[in-house]
Amino acid sequence: MSLPEPLRIVRETFRNRPIIVAILLVALVITGFVLVAIASTTEVASMEEQTIEGVVPPLVGDETAQLVPEAIYSDFGFAEARALVLQCGVGIHFLTEPEWRDYQATGNLGQPLLHCERATATLPGSVSAVLVENQRLNASSWAFELTLFEVTRPLALLGLPATVLLIVAGPALALLVLQHVILGWMER
Repeated sequence: MSLPEPLRIVRETFRNRPIIVAILLVALVITGFVLVAIASTTEVASMEEQTIEGVVPPLVGDETAQLVPEAIYSDFGFAEARALVLQCGVGIHFLTEPEWRDYQATGNLGQPLLHCERATATLPGSVSAVLVENQRLNASSWAFELTLFEVTRPLALLGLPATVLLIVAGPALALLVLQHVILGWMER
């Protein structure tokens, strides 16, 4: 069974001119990398914004932190918190699940993310507990703004053909170069 005339011409051209094959393979590899770059682009959108405020009681014994359940969130890309009202001695802690479990087990809070010297913080996509800590001897008002963001990759499916291109064209190009080098050594 013989090939049709146009396919036979293409096959003979590729066989007799490896530079054309190399150029084609390089173009496919470059196309694969471009598709990966496009598939990796992200879009960030503000999904929700809320202002949370309250009054934390004065420092009494070991009870220095007050839970703020309305500030807990999960399943977002990330969040930003900005202190609106925060006196020195009052700090706001945003705890992830492991940090929350550690606090419950040990009572150790670490350094607050918002305090009088730091008014903004970027937070992870899920927070299991928000605590307001008061190291002052009198009650203090506090307020912060919480903005939740969603991160998406709308063109992520372009990564599939990019993977195929790179898996096929990359090794084929390497084999073509290796074949050329070996043939060059054999002709010497």
